[in-house]
Amino acid sequence: MQTVTITTLESSFSSELYQELFDYFDIHEICQTFYDLNFHLNEIIRQSYIHLNLSSKYNEQHILPKIYLPSIRSLKLSNSHTNNQIISVLSQYSLENFINLYSLTLNDLQVNDIKYTIDKLQCLKRLSTLTIGFHRSIYNGIVKHILKIIFSDSLLYTLKYLKFYNCRWIIHSIVSTKTPSNIQHLNISLIHKTDFIHLIPLLPHLRSITIGLWNNQSSIIATKMILPIMTDLVELNLFNCSGLSFEHTKSFFLLKLPNLKKISLKVYDLSYANGKEWEQLFINDLPKVNSFYLSVRLESQYINKNDLLSTFQTNYWIKYHVEIQNYSEAFSNSTQLIVKLRTV
Repeated sequence: MQTVTITTLESSFSSELYQELFDYFDIHEICQTFYDLNFHLNEIIRQSYIHLNLSSKYNEQHILPKIYLPSIRSLKLSNSHTNNQIISVLSQYSLENFINLYSLTLNDLQVNDIKYTIDKLQCLKRLSTLTIGFHRSIYNGIVKHILKIIFSDSLLYTLKYLKFYNCRWIIHSIVSTKTPSNIQHLNISLIHKTDFIHLIPLLPHLRSITIGLWNNQSSIIATKMILPIMTDLVELNLFNCSGLSFEHTKSFFLLKLPNLKKISLKVYDLSYANGKEWEQLFINDLPKVNSFYLSVRLESQYINKNDLLSTFQTNYWIKYHVEIQNYSEAFSNSTQLIVKLRTV
């Protein structure tokens, strides 16, 4: 009796080929298209590298149960899209089971979430990216606990990217560790100058910083402390700078970054809108800068815009690819000066 073997197109594909194919699809699309076609495909999906965004209730209820947890490389959870989602998910699927997680995003983190998230971080031996958006209920004591975990020995060597947003606390002197971390990219939506000074010595390998920096002029502590030289830092994104003039930012911060290549600033202080000051800074202290973006928003009708623009029209600026934009709002006294520089 002759045996007939029927080979379908699907069964002729190797597991590796499917995994490469899945790289081009969202996990939602993969599960809708391929899941339950056969056992073989189900197993491939379960063991593929997964980037899972649980911002929708559908993904939580219908996608997550089909996934092999150690296959998940990045995970996003959000209380702002689905009420109490962080607890809902991690009380059922403990963070300890996500053993190959490289990236974790927690949006609108609340006090009750801490034992399911922050207290489990030390189990994530491969975690390199951590993003936390804070709920207004988070207070200083919780922030102290979070920082203690982040700067613990188990995370010091793997974590490379740290982002905090919606944080509004004075956190200086609450980081007790003296051991530096390997964090290379720091992103904090708002931080006091004094807090920043306390954090930087713990981050000697920083390559990029994105921060909203503010300063209380009456702060005595801040005037007595200085930043170390940061030779590894090549990119700076600075916004707000409340209470910090150009000269203050220059002496406090910019002069400590000798290898800086990219600068982006969004500020509201007239002192930053001086092309001659920037020209001298770049020539004398920051010669490696090849990308510069400056946005200065001014709220006065008495500013001579032509005088400001002329400071960015010297021979130095002309030789570069400089774009200068000037916006005035018809129903207010607001003017925005934008300067963009990019070398060849």
